[in-house]
Amino acid sequence: MIPFIPVQGTDTWHVDDPDPRQPYNWWRSGSLLLTELAVHGLQPLNAADPFIWSTDLDGAKFWERWPPFKSRKDKRDWLAGGNALRWYATYYHDRREPLTVISHSHGAQVVHYAAAGGLRIDYWLDIAGPVRSDVLQETAAGLDNIGHWLHVTDGAFDLIQALGDLGDGHLGHVPRPSRVTTLSLSGISHSELLSSPLFIPRAWRERGLIQFLLGAEVAHVV
Repeated sequence: MIPFIPVQGTDTWHVDDPDPRQPYNWWRSGSLLLTELAVHGLQPLNAADPFIWSTDLDGAKFWERWPPFKSRKDKRDWLAGGNALRWYATYYHDRREPLTVISHSHGAQVVHYAAAGGLRIDYWLDIAGPVRSDVLQETAAGLDNIGHWLHVTDGAFDLIQALGDLGDGHLGHVPRPSRVTTLSLSGISHSELLSSPLFIPRAWRERGLIQFLLGAEVAHVV
């Protein structure tokens, strides 16, 4: 079995509703996605004690990025989540095996902070993670700790991902690092790839996502 850590996006830890049939619970054992991944020998690192961060919305108060208000209060959940992910992996993961992470949306910022803090990630599948200028320092600091980074985005337009880019106090486009492989899949919107039978299992098998998690390279697609 190959272990991986699913990292939730914004507002997807519903404390009182753990039903894996709910789309926002894609990261829980028994969900459509995790059931498909299990077919290929991919299992959550510790299904009985999954990684969880607050999933609260961060990064919306752009003025906290500007002097004289410069503060990181609006990113506290990402900071805490990144530390928690690093500690979780350190506690449960056997470093003799590759560490694989699947993140959704702003879960990407949690991964950035974890990598910047020293967590080595061998394969990172980043689904619809917003690109933000206020996390570029952490992104750069963690790049050497990320072996293979595959970013999957909607081939047309993802409104939620675009909105997630806002609030960083930066005007204009923020490019991803050149080391990232980008795969565009039309119709996945922001989260359909994680929960919809329209894409599970077909897109995961046919577009190379399973192969990537198993250690294979995926071609760059625009």
